[in-house]
Amino acid sequence: MKKEDVGQALKKAARILPGIGSYQDREAIRETDKTLRMELSARLDQLLGRTEWLKTDLAKKGAIKHIQGVEDISRQLEKLSRMLDFASRGYAPLFSHSPVDEEALDRLYAHDKALTELVKEIEDVVTGMTEVRETPGEGKKSRVQEMLVDLERRLEERETFLKK
Repeated sequence: MKKEDVGQALKKAARILPGIGSYQDREAIRETDKTLRMELSARLDQLLGRTEWLKTDLAKKGAIKHIQGVEDISRQLEKLSRMLDFASRGYAPLFSHSPVDEEALDRLYAHDKALTELVKEIEDVVTGMTEVRETPGEGKKSRVQEMLVDLERRLEERETFLKK
């Protein structure tokens, strides 16, 4: 018997014992929640690096008046990345019920999927701003700032949802 088979057998056996299976389910959900948050935070940190590079590039070109808008984006990216890093680690009534509320998990999954899609949109716009090596227009900077405000709102909603 392979060690993977032994591991699966032990997991199945643990589910027979009262309370062990639901505890493992909750722990798996918490770990998945943490993994998602760390992934999104890392992606925002990468964008922060891009905006820092853009500020340096603008300064070298003498486009000083355009730096403030990019600086605002950088600050917001860092704030949101830290929000994700230090968010509640999935310990909430949602995770304490036995069995776990499947409907609530579905809503959380849909919310997290929307968060991931929004971060992808932000990545696309910021990457576009930094790849062209031109001074980004006010429209693009405003669009990124609007998306970051939306992301912050959604992260706050998620935190509220997890605390219910």
